[in-house]
Amino acid sequence: MTFFNSVIYRLPAVILLIITINMFSYAQTGGYAGRVSAAQGDSVTLFISSSVTPDTINIFKIGVRAKYVTAFSGVQTQVQTTHDSSYMYGCGWKPTLKFLVPESWEPGVYRAEFKVTPDSSRGVLFIVKPKTPSADILFVLSTNTWQAYNDYGGRSL
Repeated sequence: MTFFNSVIYRLPAVILLIITINMFSYAQTGGYAGRVSAAQGDSVTLFISSSVTPDTINIFKIGVRAKYVTAFSGVQTQVQTTHDSSYMYGCGWKPTLKFLVPESWEPGVYRAEFKVTPDSSRGVLFIVKPKTPSADILFVLSTNTWQAYNDYGGRSL
């Protein structure tokens, strides 16, 4: 949590606001992708905070039913520090896994699933787009809304 202690000094024609911020950090499990979308042939970097190591990260293509695509085994994870200002400035975590999106992966929404404790798992969504867009239909996801209105990093925007 961030605690703001504010003092306002009123001077003639000038208002001076002094803010003291006490920064805290804590461990939080979960993850995110370095980029929200990647074209076939591009790389995706996952940033994961987990107490389960080594871990297997399973990739699924999301549709009417989740379709298993592949797995990355023996991935070294760690619990990474989340600062209370992460909601605004990002987590700044160390990369956990970087991989190339194969040309064979169909465009769509994918989920990388991983364990954060022995009994629970989380997932990271990312989009695979075609190398050369040619569709007559545009699929829009509210990515900025997801990123702005969640409690990860201590608060929501």
